Order: sequence, then structure tokens, then C-alpha cells
Amino acid sequence: RYEDLVFVQPGVVGNDGRSHLHPDDNYGKGGILTDKKFMISSTWNAPKTAFDRKGDFFEGRGVDGVFFPLIKAFEFLGMKQLPSFMCNDVVKNPHIGEDVKRWKEHLRRVFKIE
Repeated sequence: RYEDLVFVQPGVVGNDGRSHLHPDDNYGKGGILTDKKFMISSTWNAPKTAFDRKGDFFEGRGVDGVFFPLIKAFEFLGMKQLPSFMCNDVVKNPHIGEDVKRWKEHLRRVFKIE
């Protein structure tokens, strides 16, 4: 419901990208937030292999595959995705110190922080 309210606000969506002349082309490319970016940062109790291996729970789709609908919603608005970050095994086999170190490195790399 929240998304529905946000997506109809003026200044957020623009249009769906199609024209009356070509109603089958460019759907999802009318977003006006083209100067905005987003990053997905998530924590999971699932091990990383659950995302990467074809036979495991997330079928080898990776974390971005799990968040595909959310990613597409942001792209519909015109936003560009920054590289995702995830922490795994946060309950069953936590590595908090390593995760914090990886998070800081991720931010340095993505935002080119010295």
C-alpha cells in the first residue's frame, strides 16, 4: 500500500515511459528521479551459498535476484542501482567483525572514499 501512495505523487514517477505512438515500447523508462541512486544492504541468517548455488534455496539468483521486484520499482522511478551488500549467517554463524570490515570497504569502494 505504501508504494502505491508514493508512486502516484507528482514529482516521483513522471510517466511509464511509453508513448501513444509506440505503446509497447519503453515501459518503465519514464521515471524522473534519474539523479538518484539506491543501494540494498541486507542481513540474512542464510549462508551466502544459499544465494549462489543453483540447487540451493534461492536457486543461484543471488541477493539481487531475491530483491528483483524492489530493484525494478526503484528503476521505474528512474533511479540507478549501486552495488548491493549483504551479511550472511548472522544468527547461526555470525562474523560481525568481518561483516563490519566488509561493509566499510564496500562503502569506500562504492563512494570512492579514501
